[in-house]
Amino acid sequence: MTSTKKRLIDLMSEEDRAQEEKWAEDIKYYAARFCWKMRDQRCRGKPYTWEQWWERRFNDSYRRYTKEMTDKKANDSG
Repeated sequence: MTSTKKRLIDLMSEEDRAQEEKWAEDIKYYAARFCWKMRDQRCRGKPYTWEQWWERRFNDSYRRYTKEMTDKKANDSG
């Protein structure tokens, strides 16, 4: 994290920080959904797949994340 970003976070209220964290999690979730059907296809003009793009973007394992979200959805609905 850059020092500027850290300073901005320090200036936020708890409510604003919680909202930013929720938005960040929403972006991650919907990006994973977007990539799901194309995860093994190459990104247009890039040497990597959509799954690899997601992992680079969020610095997380795509398969672990999608398994975690699938299990969470199954537990919430059942």
